[in-house]
Amino acid sequence: MRFKEQIFQNFPQATEQTDGRNSILVFQQGMQQLLKNAIEEDYNDDAIILAKAAKIVRKDIFSSSGFHFDGSFYSGCQQDSTPANLRSLVSMLLVGANLKNQEKVDSQACLTISQTIMFHCKRKPSTAGNFRPSRGNEPPLPLYIGMKIHTQTRSKKFIQELYKLGISVSYDRILRVENQLAAAVCEGFKEKGVVCPAETWAIHS
Repeated sequence: MRFKEQIFQNFPQATEQTDGRNSILVFQQGMQQLLKNAIEEDYNDDAIILAKAAKIVRKDIFSSSGFHFDGSFYSGCQQDSTPANLRSLVSMLLVGANLKNQEKVDSQACLTISQTIMFHCKRKPSTAGNFRPSRGNEPPLPLYIGMKIHTQTRSKKFIQELYKLGISVSYDRILRVENQLAAAVCEGFKEKGVVCPAETWAIHS
């Protein structure tokens, strides 16, 4: 019995492929397992790379000094409140990983996404499933949106809807900020010996 026939006898699932001169024996189950292993290894490698990138960016997020609102949104506060690694990663997702294609100045889309990620980032996963942003990671954008909407609409419902969507700070946060601003204004009037306007005092009280 020829060697090839012995192989077919012991491995009935094997098939022969030939180009007219050379013959190749293909083992179906073996090929399936090889392909499966190759795909799984590829996925595992990608998962490891993503996990390393996430670990680096999260470390920068939680070590960042963040944004501290003092009554105004200064120029550059969006960049200053977000880590460079986070903005770089978002920029690569938006325009590609080629360093030559990276924009010299962060686009508003990049800054918006970076701030949204930072606003939602938590040290530990929430078991309740409710969105509760960390005050330590509060970037300027959600606070600006909340204050802008409240100034124009005075709508608690609208702000709370945006808060649930993760776009704005909560309505209570807006009221606290407005009271802090009113208190600062009243203190300024007192230091100058000027009577504080009744409307400002009403907001503060």
